[in-house]
Amino acid sequence: MEDPYISREAVAVLGSKIESLFAIETLQEGFQLLSNNAIKHLWIDDFFIVHAILTDDRDYKLQLDLDFFLASECACQTTKHCRHMAAVFFKLLSQHEQAELWLTQVRASLASILKPSLDTSLSDRSNLILKELQELSFDALDQWPVILEKEYNKLYRRSNDRFRIDIFYFTAYKKLCAFADDWESSEVAIFHLYVAIFVLIKAERHLDKLTQDYPHSYYNKVTIDLNDHFLDKIMDAIRRIDTENLHKEWRSYGEAVRDLIRQAEAAHTQASFDWVSIQRYVWTHLLFDPTWMSVESDYLSRIVNDKDVAPSTASRAAMTATQLYWLLGEDEAAMKSLTHPLISPIHIAASYLEAHYKSGSWDRLGKWLTFMLPILRRASADQFHRVLSYWREHAKQTANEAAFRHALMTLLPRSYPQFTDYLLKANQYEEWLYFHLLNGVTPSKIDRAQLKQVESLDIHMVLPLYHHAVERQMALRNRVAYRESVKLLKKMKEYYTLANDSHRFEIFIRELSMRHQRLHAFQEELEKGRLLR
Repeated sequence: MEDPYISREAVAVLGSKIESLFAIETLQEGFQLLSNNAIKHLWIDDFFIVHAILTDDRDYKLQLDLDFFLASECACQTTKHCRHMAAVFFKLLSQHEQAELWLTQVRASLASILKPSLDTSLSDRSNLILKELQELSFDALDQWPVILEKEYNKLYRRSNDRFRIDIFYFTAYKKLCAFADDWESSEVAIFHLYVAIFVLIKAERHLDKLTQDYPHSYYNKVTIDLNDHFLDKIMDAIRRIDTENLHKEWRSYGEAVRDLIRQAEAAHTQASFDWVSIQRYVWTHLLFDPTWMSVESDYLSRIVNDKDVAPSTASRAAMTATQLYWLLGEDEAAMKSLTHPLISPIHIAASYLEAHYKSGSWDRLGKWLTFMLPILRRASADQFHRVLSYWREHAKQTANEAAFRHALMTLLPRSYPQFTDYLLKANQYEEWLYFHLLNGVTPSKIDRAQLKQVESLDIHMVLPLYHHAVERQMALRNRVAYRESVKLLKKMKEYYTLANDSHRFEIFIRELSMRHQRLHAFQEELEKGRLLR
C-alpha cells in the first residue's frame, strides 16, 4: 500500500507537538521501531486522521489526529504519548527529510521546548498554531464559541464524506474536545458538555438543509443515532461535573451552557433532536440552582405566551417550563404548563409520580395522582398499572382509601382487575358479588384466584354468578349457548355437592328443564351432559 502524502507544513506542525510532548527516550524507541519496519499499514481518512498498524510485541492499531493531536490514541494504552505514535511521525517525516537528522537536532536542543524542527518559516507557522491552541484555556470562556466555531468550520470544509453525516459529527466532537485534554477533570467535563451541545446544534442545522436530499429512512436513522450519541455524552459529562462548585464559583459556565441550549431551541421550529429531554436532564442534574430555574421558567413562560412563536416551539418551551416548575415545587404551575394543546402529559406526569413515590413525598404524589385521573385512561398498560400501584400505596400511607376507591370506580371498566382486587382486600365480598352480577360478568371471565378466594370464604356466594350466567346463555336461543349453559350447570352441580345441597340443584335443574321443554336443542344438550335423571 502506498504511504499517504502529508504536506510539509502539516508535518512541521506535528513535529512541534511531538517535540514538546514526547520524552526523548520515547522518540528514540519510536525511531528504532521505524528502522525495524514495524509499520505494516498506514493510511489517512477524510477527517485528517492517520491510521496505522504496527508490530511490536504484538500488533497495535493507532490513530494520529493531525488536527488535534491530543485526540490521538493507541491500542497499547501504556502512555498517552507512546513510541508507536513516534514511529508513525517519523514515517511521515521521512517523506520530507531524514528522520534521524530531526532526532539528532532534538537531542541537541533539549533545553528548548519548541525548537524549530524543519525550516524557519514552517516552524513559525507551527508555533503560531500551537499558540492558538494554548489560548483556549478554561478561564477564557468568552473565547470558547469563537475558537470552536473557527475550528469546526475548518473541519467541515475539509470533510468530503457528506454521506456519513453521523461519523463526521462523532469525529468533530472528539477533535474539539481535545482542546481540554490538559485541563483539570471537572473543567474538562464542563467543556465536553459545552462541545456536545455545540456540535449537536451544528448537526441539526446541517440536517435542516438536507431533508430533501436524503431518503427518509436514512435521515431518521442519522437523527436517532446522533441524538442518542450526544445525549449519552451530555449525561456522562454532567455526571463528572462538580455541581456544587458550578453553582458557587463557576456560575458563568452554567449560564453559558444555558445560553447555548437557548440558542439551540430558538434556531428551529421543527427540532430534529430531542431538545426537551436534553433540557430536562441538564436542568434536573446540573442547573438546578433555584435562582437559575426561576429566571429560566419566566423566560420560557414568555415564549409559551408569545403569539408570534410557532406552536411547536411553544410546546417544547412549555414542557421544559413544566420540569422547572416541578423542580421548584410549584406543582400547580407545572400542571398548568402541561395543559398546552400540543403536549401529551401522561409520560411527563408519570415520571413525577414515580419520583414522588420513590421519595415518599405523599402530599405531592396525591396532587399529581389527582391531576392524572382524567387522562389516565389513555396511558399505556404499563403506565396504567404502575400509577394505580402508586395510588394504592398513597392510600395506605395517608389513610385515604376513599380517594383510591373513587379513582378505581372512575377508571372502570379499565380498572376492573384492580377494583375487584381492592374489594376483596377490603373484605367487601358482597359488593364484589353484586358488581359482577350487575355488570354481567360470567364466571369464566373472573380472575381464577379471586373466584377461589370467594369460594373458600363461602361457596354459596359464587352460586348466584352461575345462576345469572345460565339465564343469560339461555336467552341467546342457540345451540352454542345451550352447550355453554350445560358447562355452567355442571360446575354448579359441583358447588352444590360441596355445599351438601345437591337436592336444591336437582330441583333447580328440573324446573329449568320444564321451563324450556320446547327447546329441543337444549334438551339434547342436557341429556348429553347427563344432568337429568
